[in-house]
Amino acid sequence: MDSRTYLWLGYTVIAVVVFLTLFSTIARQANVDSREDFISADLSWFEQVLFVSNNELELSYLIGRDYNVLFEKPCSVSVSKIGSPVFAGAKFFCAPNHYDSLIYPEEVLSSEEITILKEQDSLEVLSDE
Repeated sequence: MDSRTYLWLGYTVIAVVVFLTLFSTIARQANVDSREDFISADLSWFEQVLFVSNNELELSYLIGRDYNVLFEKPCSVSVSKIGSPVFAGAKFFCAPNHYDSLIYPEEVLSSEEITILKEQDSLEVLSDE
C-alpha cells in the first residue's frame, strides 16, 4: 500500500469520528427533556427581572399543558413533565431577593399559562387554572 491509501483511510476515520460526535451532540440537545431546563431557567430569569424592576408589570409565560411547575422560596423554580415527580425535573435558582411579600402558589401548577405580577413591593405568581 502506498502512502495515499493510509491518508485516505485516516481521513475517513477522522470524518466518521467528527460526524458521530456532531450527531450525538445534536441528538442530546434535541432531547425533549431539555425543554424543562429552558422553562425553569426562563421563569427564574423573568422572576429575577421583575424583582429588580421599578414599575408595576405583568408577565405571562405559555408553557403548554405537558409540564408541572413548582415555585418555592427563596426563588427556585422546578419543572417536570406531567406524570413524573416535580422534584425529578429541572430546577433553577435566581439570586436571593429579600422580598417579604412574595406570593407563591402552594400547589404544583400544571396550567398552560403562568403569570407573574409585580406591584410596587410585592410579587405574585398566578396560573390560569
